[in-house]
Amino acid sequence: MTEIDIWAVDPGDITIDNLPDGRSRRAAQTRKAIALAAAPLFLTYGFDGTSMTAIAGQARVGVQTVYYHFPTKAAALVGALDQAVDGADRRTRHRPPAHLAWAVRTRAEPDLKRRLFLHVRGCADRLAAGAELIEMLRAQARSDAALDQLRAQEEDERRELHRALIDSLGRALSPLTTPEQATDVLAMVLGPDSWISLVVRARWSRLAWARWAHRTLVAELLSDAVPRTE
Repeated sequence: MTEIDIWAVDPGDITIDNLPDGRSRRAAQTRKAIALAAAPLFLTYGFDGTSMTAIAGQARVGVQTVYYHFPTKAAALVGALDQAVDGADRRTRHRPPAHLAWAVRTRAEPDLKRRLFLHVRGCADRLAAGAELIEMLRAQARSDAALDQLRAQEEDERRELHRALIDSLGRALSPLTTPEQATDVLAMVLGPDSWISLVVRARWSRLAWARWAHRTLVAELLSDAVPRTE
């Protein structure tokens, strides 16, 4: 399997807003454009260094249009995270990660080692798009109760994604762990902290991170009865 094959784009989970009337569609498209424009500004200049005026300029809309769709900069950060990770707007269409098409297909993969690899790959795609924005959201949530609630929801949904994968392993799960502990392992190995530390700061390639994560998860989670040969 080549690196190109591993990271082939899967468009199955990305959809365009399809609201019933033209006015609603235009509003959704404007909101999406603003969120997409905000993400690189937040990543380049940080939360404090990004202004609503700068977001408006990047999106090529008036600043009042930005405030109409995102009344606060924190709301714009949440919108940017939603679009970066899922290509969706939580106000009009939000599916928990465990129910996304790639995750459902992953759990149906009969080869257990490949099932783990596909889970790693799906999480890597999400982390590449959103890990730094998640870290920013966490920092802002310390002083914003509404953002803290969203942060907790985001973490709960990621945990549900991992637990669904663990439950799919059935008897193949190592007897040395429990489903709850195995979910903890997945959340740690495939979490934003791991990605930030190794990919963003230590400059590992995405493929190197994925291979490390896969080796770790096979060793920690699969029963010795599952063949370990490549």
